[in-house]
Amino acid sequence: MTISEQCSSSNVISFGYDKMSRCSDIVEALTSPSWSLLLTRIGDVLMVYLLKNTSIFLWLPRNKHHQVAGFPISDLCLKSQVHISVTTYKPSLLHPGNYQFQKRLLLRL
Repeated sequence: MTISEQCSSSNVISFGYDKMSRCSDIVEALTSPSWSLLLTRIGDVLMVYLLKNTSIFLWLPRNKHHQVAGFPISDLCLKSQVHISVTTYKPSLLHPGNYQFQKRLLLRL
């Protein structure tokens, strides 16, 4: 697959990329047989669109996930926290046990 347009530096695909070896952990994950199969099924255009415009997470053991494409979700969480603290800060809603509020917050992302 050839990506003619350069990926944005805010896309996690570019994180940890070594220009000398032309490799990173994310590149290795995205060149696995599973991703090659997906590429053959959806084609170059759709694959480039997915990698540039969506957030993609790989499942890891113990119910964890590793982001391999998209705007860093950690940055989204920081922006969301700043927005909440400036506009709608309500200590009772931010209590760690208030799962309904956390669920609504995640749905907005």
